[in-house]
Amino acid sequence: PQGGVVAFPRLTSDATTEELCRVLITKYRTFTVPGCCFDMNRHIRIGFGGDENELNEGLKRLELAMDECAPHLRV
Repeated sequence: PQGGVVAFPRLTSDATTEELCRVLITKYRTFTVPGCCFDMNRHIRIGFGGDENELNEGLKRLELAMDECAPHLRV
């Protein structure tokens, strides 16, 4: 694509997203940016712009990492 899209979802819990982002990059090879980089600890920056299969795989990995970090983490 010529460009991409950025989403900035917020967790419904009071947890920070640093651990989630760490698990995503180290275990699931999926890059996101924790909200602390934007002074918004409960948020996570997600960029996407690839094909549909790539997006679906990234979302599956995000769900797995969220389940692993804490079942109460939900966007």
